[in-house]
Amino acid sequence: MQEAQVKFQAAQQKMAQFQAEFQKSAQEFQAWQTLVNLETAKEQQESGIAQRPAMPANGNQPSLEGTNKTDMVRELLRQHPAGMSPADIWKEMEPHMKTRAYLYSVLKRLKDKGDARERRGKYFLNPKIEDNQGIAIA
Repeated sequence: MQEAQVKFQAAQQKMAQFQAEFQKSAQEFQAWQTLVNLETAKEQQESGIAQRPAMPANGNQPSLEGTNKTDMVRELLRQHPAGMSPADIWKEMEPHMKTRAYLYSVLKRLKDKGDARERRGKYFLNPKIEDNQGIAIA
């Protein structure tokens, strides 16, 4: 029993070291990625090339900077007509929101306004019916 505890403690220490090393490497990578993005943007501005929105690390959606958070979530739901779970939405919105609780408040706001609905744990954007889309009212 004593020997197993010693092995377990040694393994825990190794795991903590590897996790710390991983975190350090991830931070270093993020710093380099940010530097590359900044330098690329600077070069594009200097050469006069029109700058396209940057893709986030997951590569799925263009950056939605400059719009409010509710519009960002609304656009994300528009791009996923099959619906999204709150966890999936959080994965996409995490860089733009400080807390997950704020995401839930945005989702509630969209539901209360009738812009979105929730069914079986997924959120869907309600389609908007434009005023008189070629339909004659007699």
